[in-house]
Amino acid sequence: TPLDPPDTDNDGALDFRDLDSDNDGLPDLDEGGLDPDLFDPDRDGVLDNPDTDGDGIPNNVDGTPNVFGDGNGPTSNNVPNSGPNTSDNPDYREIDSDGDGTPDRVEAGLPTGPGSPDVNADGKLDNPTDTDKDGVADSIDFLPGIFGGFDFTDTDGDGIPDSRDLDDDNDGILDTDEGDGDLDTDGDGTPDSLDLDADNDGILDVKEAGHDKADADGDGTVDGSVGENGLPDAVETRPDSNIPSTPVIDTDGDGVRDFQDLDSDNDGINDVIEAGGSDPDGDGIVGNGTPVDADDDGIVDVVDADQGGTPVPVLDIDGDGVEDYRDLDSDNDGVNDVIESGNPDRNGDGQVDGADRDGDGIRDSVDPANGFGDSGGSQTVDTDGDGIPDHRDLDSDNDGINDVIEANNPDANGDGLVDGNDRDGDGIRDSVDPANGFGDNGDPAPTDTDGDGVSDRTDLDSDNDGILDVTEAGHTDGDGDGQVDGNDTDGDGIRDTTDPSPTTFGDSGDTTGVDTDNDGVADYRDLDSDNDGIPDVTEAGGSDPDRNGIVGTGIPQDIDGDGIADDVDPSTGGIPLAVTDGDRDTIPDYRDLDSDNDGIFDLVEHGGLADADNDGRVDGADTDGDGLLDAIDGSNGVFGTGAVPMNPPLDRNGDGIPDFQQLPSSGVVGGSGGSDNIDGTDSDDILNGFSDLDVLDGGLGNDIINGGSQKDNLIGGPGDDILNGGTNDDRMVGNDGEDILNGGSGNDRMFGNKGDDLLNGGNGNDRIKGGKGRDVINGGDGNDKIFGQQKKDTLNGGNGNDLIVGGFGEDLLTGGEGRDRFRYTSSKDFGDRIVDFEIIKDKIDLKRVKGISSMDDLNFIQKGDNGLIQAQVGNKFKTVVKLDDIDVNDLSKHNFNL
Repeated sequence: TPLDPPDTDNDGALDFRDLDSDNDGLPDLDEGGLDPDLFDPDRDGVLDNPDTDGDGIPNNVDGTPNVFGDGNGPTSNNVPNSGPNTSDNPDYREIDSDGDGTPDRVEAGLPTGPGSPDVNADGKLDNPTDTDKDGVADSIDFLPGIFGGFDFTDTDGDGIPDSRDLDDDNDGILDTDEGDGDLDTDGDGTPDSLDLDADNDGILDVKEAGHDKADADGDGTVDGSVGENGLPDAVETRPDSNIPSTPVIDTDGDGVRDFQDLDSDNDGINDVIEAGGSDPDGDGIVGNGTPVDADDDGIVDVVDADQGGTPVPVLDIDGDGVEDYRDLDSDNDGVNDVIESGNPDRNGDGQVDGADRDGDGIRDSVDPANGFGDSGGSQTVDTDGDGIPDHRDLDSDNDGINDVIEANNPDANGDGLVDGNDRDGDGIRDSVDPANGFGDNGDPAPTDTDGDGVSDRTDLDSDNDGILDVTEAGHTDGDGDGQVDGNDTDGDGIRDTTDPSPTTFGDSGDTTGVDTDNDGVADYRDLDSDNDGIPDVTEAGGSDPDRNGIVGTGIPQDIDGDGIADDVDPSTGGIPLAVTDGDRDTIPDYRDLDSDNDGIFDLVEHGGLADADNDGRVDGADTDGDGLLDAIDGSNGVFGTGAVPMNPPLDRNGDGIPDFQQLPSSGVVGGSGGSDNIDGTDSDDILNGFSDLDVLDGGLGNDIINGGSQKDNLIGGPGDDILNGGTNDDRMVGNDGEDILNGGSGNDRMFGNKGDDLLNGGNGNDRIKGGKGRDVINGGDGNDKIFGQQKKDTLNGGNGNDLIVGGFGEDLLTGGEGRDRFRYTSSKDFGDRIVDFEIIKDKIDLKRVKGISSMDDLNFIQKGDNGLIQAQVGNKFKTVVKLDDIDVNDLSKHNFNL
């Protein structure tokens, strides 16, 4: 009798040729009781095993794999019949093999209903069309022209088998962009197209893709409907268009897209850290050691909510809409993260320098590992040890001065954040970002006021004067560690004691810091905070042997790199400065214009300094911005005075206490409101004339003589005296000793006489003569006549049209503002240097010199940038004057009185 092979599902493929005899979408192999993981790993419905004897029975189910035929007999495979179902049909021919009323297809977890191959949910495929006659309907056959090919896997459970699903894991990234199953970026065994975190950084691909579509439940898949193509409708231009509305983002443009990039913004800080994840071994992959992923969804268990993990929060610490892992300035303090993390950025673009040979998105310069992942190269810096890394800390050194201020960036509203918009969305505000596009192109070198190699934002003593920034900024530091005391409730790095907004990120009362002398240089960067001509380090009681305004000698040593010189750093065995307040008026001496409260400015008691307006502060400009005015700064352009020491303050009684800190005791003599004639003693006296016409004679000793408001006659006598004329037209005579004469206002006549004197004319048209010593004369305001007389003097005309006569000796002359005349009376006056000769306004007066009557009597020589004017004296030429920065070819007879 001929056999009549059955065709159970009437699809035209006899059961023995039909891979799905009952057309329920389940392979007969599965329903026949074989384990597909062992016998059919590729899930095509065909046994995956060789057939050695060629009998059509694969070896793994053939009792005699080397002999034609199956030695186990026809029941060897134990093809199961149904349990409750009393039919004799084996399961592979049953739609409901266990007879429980639920189709096998449903029990196998395959989709039924609208949008599925079984719309009517009867357990059978609606369209039995089978092009290749393998018994597998084309609707589920991913190889419709080749025998075999069940479309069985649906990774994301969206009802679209992976073979027809453009986005197998439903993360909003096309499988073609994820490598179509052939790419496994993180090497975790799950291909990127099925991996919800392709780089294992703890940030789900649905976030890193850049389409910004919702994933409210945090399962790593896009919320909402999915079309027949398997791509979420929310990420398409229109449903089933197959066209994503947003390209997959590559934030830093390095060719590695963010979802495969361990450092998406290339700032040298791995994404896992910037997102707020944990990476104890520093390999750039979330967690410690080899990642564990029990459910094979590509999400490491420690951050997989399905496995009891805690998802990474993906921080945006400054709330600017750019997540930190894509933000080049995460805390918006104007200092790029690459700088705050201590990574190399020579071109100032805000990104780490160098190549990325292993293609993991981490540049080689910070990636010791050759292969996917880091090996500990992404370590953030936490300067103040408060648990907040510098790239998220608005006050990295906790000195009470916000980083935005210490970096010289704009913060008009005082919130600790840089002002302005961010048009290119790289996290760097436009006010500090010259580049229109991702990255910076001019990030300046970090501000380092004192040049000690520690930037101000991490330097606890930014000017190296030995006084801590926290003190100079006016904050509380009870334990003397250089940091503001107290807690930080909101975790922005600003302690609550200095943060008016202690519960929100940012400040609301940020200032540029105390600026005692209002010179535009905050005290914490100012080497002379009160501008009295005495460096802060000296006034605070510090040691400055080389007198350059910086604590200690030479370049201070700083072993621990906190910016505090070891000499005054208790953490390295130093002794902190006590910050002296000699007169106990609660104003520390470095901010006090009269430190000993004796009624005399420190500037005056220091000696040798000009104060034409009598405000207690040194006159003039501060070219290099170090807080030391040019008049006392011998090295403009160098922080501090460099190798040029400042003059030490006077200590006339030699008791080791400078005069400006010498508290008054005795010898104070005061006049009346009338005309007084006061003689001092043989000791050190203080004579005060007050109002009316006074004659004040100090006599012996180092005296201080204050004239008052009328026309006074002040006589110093022997000793190093200080004469202050006050207002009106005074006559002042220093006599013997190294005297200081301050004319004040009025038209004064001043005579230094013997000794190396300092004479300051002040306001008014003054007539000043130095005398026999090496004198310094400052005319001040007004049309002054100043005469150096003997020896090498320094004469400064100041404002006004001045007459300047150096006299004998090679003098240093400065005209200042106005039309100045430099007069020579004989060849004995020759040899001077004029610093600021102005061709348009100034003249050299040689009319009184014998033998010079015309330009023909002069020689003009160019020597570098300077001009020399020579005249014949006897049988040789002698230099009359050297003119700085003058081309002699520009000189004419209009520049001379002959």
